[in-house]
Amino acid sequence: MQVTKVYCQRDGPSGETETLIEVLQTFGDGRARERLLPLSEKMKVGEEVLETARRGVEEELIGCLAETAALLGDPPTVEVLPDVTELVEDEVSPSYPGLRCRYRLHKVKAIVRGLPDEPSFETKEYKDAAKKVLKHTLKWAWLTDAKLAEMEKAKKEKDDAEKKAKKEKGEAEKQAAGGK
Repeated sequence: MQVTKVYCQRDGPSGETETLIEVLQTFGDGRARERLLPLSEKMKVGEEVLETARRGVEEELIGCLAETAALLGDPPTVEVLPDVTELVEDEVSPSYPGLRCRYRLHKVKAIVRGLPDEPSFETKEYKDAAKKVLKHTLKWAWLTDAKLAEMEKAKKEKDDAEKKAKKEKGEAEKQAAGGK
């Protein structure tokens, strides 16, 4: 699978560079999952990396913020920078636990003008054009590298603790069932 990761960056209030990170995805049915990822978009067959990046920004951010932009009178604009970094990652699919996947990642930077200045904001994506059926809500935050590293460490510790507890529960259930 090929994925383009788009690093939207800005100069933060403290002067440090901040990157826009998707921190939480909440589905229409109320389920939620912590993400801590830059904007990521799966590439379509035959699509170029920079096209995917622009499409991702337009779908995930600009399209979702169109109503806000109309109120502000200044529509968001996107400039995808031409430098592309590529790498390959082998990992277990978050959508299909147990399935190992190979991801070809393309990393690009983008400058998106007209996004909210707040430290965090939300966008909503709908399943239908009438905007009656919510697909998901994404919570975005502007984070420095140090803050992101701190949050990633805490998420890993939480995930590791959950895996350990699940494993121990499975072992206890196996013992209770007579070791079968």
